Amino acid sequence: MGERKIRYLATFVLLLGLMYPGLAQTQSSKATPADMQTKAPPMVKEPEGASRCKVCHSAEVEGYAQSAMAHSLRRASQEPAGTVAIPNGKITAYSLPTGSWQRLETGGVISNFQIDYVIGSGNHASGYLVDIAGHLFQSPIAFYKSRSSYDLAP
Repeated sequence: MGERKIRYLATFVLLLGLMYPGLAQTQSSKATPADMQTKAPPMVKEPEGASRCKVCHSAEVEGYAQSAMAHSLRRASQEPAGTVAIPNGKITAYSLPTGSWQRLETGGVISNFQIDYVIGSGNHASGYLVDIAGHLFQSPIAFYKSRSSYDLAP
């Protein structure tokens, strides 16, 4: 496997660990019934997220934390405003005190979607994820820093 694929795989696994810390919980070693009666369960809380990885892989976690990729998923806040023309309509990005939103206007129908997550480091571009009925979908537009404007997402 190439070095680039390994990095992407490691990033994906790390992000899963950050988003779902209980996913990688380890099982304790097998104990006999006698052990269970005499030993109290440990009161120390297991580390979560990147802290869990840092226990064994501190150099990797520290190196990753310094990279732009470490900041490639975040909750949406006050995102830039802008508009993208699409066939038979437009998509408008805007922010309110309640968060960032995107409005889809097409064929006389208007739909508003709250932006839940921003993907990408923001060094080049930012994509957006919306939660629709408990499922995440990528917005069809992205903000491109070099142009300081929105356009269709790749």
